[in-house]
Amino acid sequence: MAKMMSTVVNPTVKAAIHSKKIAISFSGGPDSLALLSLARKVYGKDKIIAIFVNHGLQAYGVTEDEKLVENLFDQLDVNGEIYRMD
Repeated sequence: MAKMMSTVVNPTVKAAIHSKKIAISFSGGPDSLALLSLARKVYGKDKIIAIFVNHGLQAYGVTEDEKLVENLFDQLDVNGEIYRMD
């Protein structure tokens, strides 16, 4: 479930920093997919957190992006957070 960016992203990033986790910005494209996959292999799933920000600019809608990203997070077995721009 997506969260509103202005109220959640700062605490999430701060929590990642304080827990010494690696926060990875994730767009859903091939480059960020490769980076997330590599980070998962190198550091393990408990060390990283993937962050996807849905800016709502895609023509096919907000929820389709989020469903795709949730599926990718599940397939890669990574911890991920999804945010919506408000």
